[in-house]
Order: sequence, then structure tokens, then C-alpha cells
Amino acid sequence: MLPNGVNLIIDSHPNPFSYAIAVSVIIMFTIPVHGSNPVTQVEIACPGFANLAADISLGYHGPAFQAAVSQSNSVYAGIFNFTLKFLLDPVKIREGFALQTESIGLIAAWYYGSNVLGRTDVVRAIITPGSIEVNNVQQLMAHWDIMSMITSGGAKSQYKLPAPLIVGLAFTGTLHPTIAFVDTMRFFHWTTVFIAVDEDSLAFYTFLAAEIVKMASDLNAKAGRKILTIYEHHVSSNRNNTLDTQLDNTLHAFRNSSRVMICLGRGDLLRKLLLAAQRLNMTNGDYVYLSFESTPVLNLKTNVTWHYGDSQDEAVKEAFRSLLVIHASEEERQRLNSPMLKVLADQVRERSQREWNATYTAGNQPITGTISAFRSIEMFAHILNQSRQVHGLASLFNGSHLSRMFLNRTFLSDLSDIFVDETGNRRVELVVSYFATDMGNRRKVFLQQNKDNNFLLEEIRNISSSWPAGHFPPPNEPFCGYKNDKFRCLHGFLDNYCGAELRLGIANLSQSLGAGTLAFRSYPQQPCSVNVTFALGSSRFAIYANIKAAYLRRGDSLIFFERRGTTARLIKRLRPASDGTIHGYTNPTSVDHFRTSFGQELTLCIQILEGSVGMMPLQSPLTLDFNFIMETLGNTDLYTYCSALSGYIHQQLFCETGDRINCPAAYNYNVYGLNPAFAKDYDSVDKFGAIFGTNNPPVPLMKSTSATLAKQEFFIRSA
Repeated sequence: MLPNGVNLIIDSHPNPFSYAIAVSVIIMFTIPVHGSNPVTQVEIACPGFANLAADISLGYHGPAFQAAVSQSNSVYAGIFNFTLKFLLDPVKIREGFALQTESIGLIAAWYYGSNVLGRTDVVRAIITPGSIEVNNVQQLMAHWDIMSMITSGGAKSQYKLPAPLIVGLAFTGTLHPTIAFVDTMRFFHWTTVFIAVDEDSLAFYTFLAAEIVKMASDLNAKAGRKILTIYEHHVSSNRNNTLDTQLDNTLHAFRNSSRVMICLGRGDLLRKLLLAAQRLNMTNGDYVYLSFESTPVLNLKTNVTWHYGDSQDEAVKEAFRSLLVIHASEEERQRLNSPMLKVLADQVRERSQREWNATYTAGNQPITGTISAFRSIEMFAHILNQSRQVHGLASLFNGSHLSRMFLNRTFLSDLSDIFVDETGNRRVELVVSYFATDMGNRRKVFLQQNKDNNFLLEEIRNISSSWPAGHFPPPNEPFCGYKNDKFRCLHGFLDNYCGAELRLGIANLSQSLGAGTLAFRSYPQQPCSVNVTFALGSSRFAIYANIKAAYLRRGDSLIFFERRGTTARLIKRLRPASDGTIHGYTNPTSVDHFRTSFGQELTLCIQILEGSVGMMPLQSPLTLDFNFIMETLGNTDLYTYCSALSGYIHQQLFCETGDRINCPAAYNYNVYGLNPAFAKDYDSVDKFGAIFGTNNPPVPLMKSTSATLAKQEFFIRSA
């Protein structure tokens, strides 16, 4: 579709960067200015495509550019004469990805094929809705010293050499929602994130997903460690016959790898996803879903809402309690409903139909792009006039100078105020909202960017009362791991390893505390020997163990050996008192403790020897906490020296405040005698009393009493 009643100029020209330039179509839209006074000619190139394949189409925004040119020529009559040239290739370019590929050729053909080439009295600039190849275009801008503006969306330029800026006026674009997502992750200490992106929603969502992945990668590289781990999964909503299966597969992948999902797609797809999540019991408060609402006044499929007026509303309403929505602040949203904007929108739709053969309803109009297109010409004209007055006529031909006049300032207008930050991008205050239980279909803000504090997120209320299960935020990882496979939560405990080997290794000490718990669920029916092998690559380490509970049948024994290579050494042998208990201390709890020797791979052999045939205790015969002790200094930011154990332990273990001993106040090697552990803040309760009598229930198995231990990571296999 091309505008009616215009002349088509077909031109081509080679350029100094040796791009293969195809024949291009340049549509000239010129409003003549009559008068005897000399005026400065301003030529604006506007590359794009005309059909309504995407929200950045000139079929939507071309009339807004035209209306702004008409107004600017009226406002600055006798000073400037603006000429708008639409750069189109109806055959090759019918959507954004094709435009990105072909844009460099279109722009070069315009510049070198123009009849003003070589003239020093014509100011030239590029203003486009988006999807141009920004890296190479900015290289051309540097060569020509002209500036550019993008009004709706596109990737960020990675061109690093000095050049005029590409001023971005997209209502949100991809960069600033990305910042809001990443800031939200870091605000709540969510470090593992799952992104589900719909390939058939707006291309914007695909670009946004790529921007989030890139920002996470940049943060990790800058820190020299993993700050954010991103998993990405794609769905195709246009394949209706497989959509339910796709959503189920997405949710299963999510459940196995994360508890925080960023959902990038239309609002109707998000609604279906949350319904599927509810069926899988994944809206119980343990899972967080985040979405981005780009423009609330677009058609219903784009809006984020549970209320569709159908039979599923009540079910979806409950599921939406697990959803957080990032969107523009209420002040920004209200501007999108102003009477003046409605007048402009009506005029643009009428002109689209009349001159571009493009027909669409008000509900389908990308209104934020319409505003940005109109305001871009207004702002550019304002900057030109200001530079002419302050810096003289010659400054108008300095693209670097002109583009930097946009920075760190607000451009006021009855239509829409626009703030451009120090990077040359429009900033809109974003908020994070939730669906409060008492608000119906309305949302309530609980995180808000503060424009006066560099757009940092600030919490304005706690949402625990509205969050499923009554507590927010949920942890980054469940206590038992994403797959319920953490060793401390395995249902078999040590019982299933009698006569077998259990291997425990740590992949990365910088991401693990190197601590855990070993326990039996029930008393073995026959003598049991379990070999637990610890591995830590080439590092030399020892294992410190605190026996927290021991219940033995009278006459039975609990024996611990350590084995390195072919050498075995008896570490500890315990026998119960006449009542079957083994006495120790409380606060913190300790029956006995020991430390192995230092070395590399270590096998700890745990034996329960039966010496009589009495009644077996109902309690577990053993609960043992352990942690790694490093022989040499590790990362000083992570480790602290434990004097009693002559080695280094993780700081979080050293500072443990729960009922767990990782670094005792003193340690003396004792194989046969009872040798309970003392913590540094030890307070004696019952020095030789039986601590596991009827008044003291057993310690819960495989459960840490401190939240710090929720970060353990072990790899497990049985021999």
C-alpha cells in the first residue's frame, strides 16, 4: 500500500561502504512555503514499510509524521521548510525484519541519490518508526554528520566510535523495560529466571527477551560470576492446535529450572498460561509470573487483565494473584486518554485510510507510536530553531551537536511531555503492580521507579496479604530444589544405601556453602554400612561432622571410619547408655563431633553394628550435620578461618545462628570417649543429662534450621 496522489522517485547509488543497494522507492511529501525571505531547507528521510504487518508500520504512523510536518512548516514559516521523504520498497520490505536487512541500502540510496547532495544549505536527518539496522546506520550518520530519531522501537546501537546519537522516543522501547525487569529480579534476590516468549505476538517481545538475556550476560561478565541465570523458552500462539501442549511443556520446563517466569506475549496468551499453571498447582505462591504491558489503550488481546466476561473469569482471577505487571505509571497512562490525543488519533486514522489505503479501528491503533511520531518532528523543529538562535546557522549542519541538545531535558507539550535522558532515550516512569484481592480487576502499585533518583525502584507497600500462601517474596529456589532432588530432602535418606556408596560433590564452591545433613529415616533391620564419598576436585579439604541425634539399641554400636585411597582410619565409636540414648548437649544440639584428616577425595564409612536382639528404637539412629573445611585460603570474600578445626569455612556457615555447629569453640580428637561440640556462643543446659528423652522430640530429619543453608547444592549418585 502506497500513499495516494504522490510522485514516486526510483533511484539507486553506490555508497562508500560497498553495500549492495537495491532500487528503492522514495516518496516525497513536501509542503511549499511561499515568501521572499530565504529559509533553511530541512529534508527528513523516513524509512519503513506501508502495510499493517506490525505496529511500527508507516500505514499507522506516516500520517502523524505528515501532520507534524504541516504544523512545523506553519509554526516556522519563513525560517524552515520541512520536506518529508518516505523510503519504501513494497516488494522487498513488508515487515520489520525485512526492513532491518534492507534499511542501510534505502538510506544510502536516499542520501547519495538526492538532488541536494553536496549542497550545504540543506539540513538532513533520519526519522523512522524503527527496525532499521542501527549499527551500520550510525556509521553512515558519523560519516555524513547527520542525526537520527527512532519513534517506536528497535535494537540499541553497538557502534562505539564518535558519531551523532540516535535519539530514541519509543514510549518504552526495549531497554527501559529490561532495566525494570532486571531491577525487580535483583530487588527480591531472584537469581534464576525463566523467560517464555511468544514468537507470534509483537516482534517487540522477541527483542525484549534478547535485551534481557544480553543485560544478564553483561552483568555476569562485569561481576566475574553468575549474578543472573536465564532460561529462555519459545512458544507459537498461532499454532492453536498445539497451544495447550506448548503451554504445558513450557510450565514443566519452568518448574524444573526456576520459580520466576517473565511472560512476554499478548495478554490473552498470558491468561491462558496462568490458567494452565493453575491446573498444575503452580499458582500456589511458590511461583512468580511477571509480564509487561506496553500500551493499555491498545486492543484487548494486548491488555493484561483476567476479566473477559466468560466462564473462566473466576478461575483466572485467582491465578492472577501470582502475577506482577510492569507498566507505565498512572500519570503516563492518563495522558494516553486525553481529548487532544483523541483528536489527533482520529485525524491520523482518517488520513491513513485516505492517503495510505490503510484501514483500522481506534482499538487497534498503536497510539503511543502515533504520539511519538508527531512529537519527533515537533521536537526536532524546536531543537533546530533553538540551535539557530543560540549557536548560529552553521550549528544546524552538525548532527553530533544537534543530537546532544536533546539530552537530559523535558520537552513540554499539551499533547505529551517527553523526557530524554543522558543516553538519548525517552524515559517513562514504570511501576510494578499486583492484583490485590480487594481490588477486583484493578491493579495496585507496590514498586515504583523514582525519576528524581535515577529511576531506581522503590517499594511503597508489602503485598504478602494478597499473595497466595500469605508470604511475599517467595525464595529464588525452594528448600528442596527445583526438582525436589536436594540431598537434604531425599525420601530415601541413608536407608537405601546400606551396602552401597553415596557420592557427594560440589560443582562450584563460590555458589555453594559446602554443607548438608546425613540421616537415617528408620532403624536398619540388619547391620548396615554406608560409604559416603566426598569430592572437591583437586582441592584439599576435611569434613567436620556434628552428630545431633543418636538412638541405638542397647548393645549396638555406631562406628565412623575415614578412607583415603587404600588407607582407613577409625574416627569415632559410640555405644548407648542402658536406656539406649547417647547423652550430649543442647543449645546447640550435639551428641559428639569429629573432623577427618585433610586430603582430596574422602570416603566416610558409617556402620551400625548390632550386638543384641532387643527392641529397636522408633527414632532414627543417626542425624549428622556436616560441612567442608578447606586446608588453604580460598576466596577471602567467602571464607573465614576456623581456629578449632585448623581450616577455612564459608562465612555464612561461620556466622550460623541456628541449631547447627559448623565451627566449634574447641576440638579435641577422641575416638571412644563422648566428645560433644561447643559452639562459640555455647550456653550449657544439661551437661550430662539425657537430651533425647520424652520431653525432647527428635530433631526433624533432613531439614536445616537456618535459612542460610537453603543455598546448598550437591550432585548425588549411588554406586
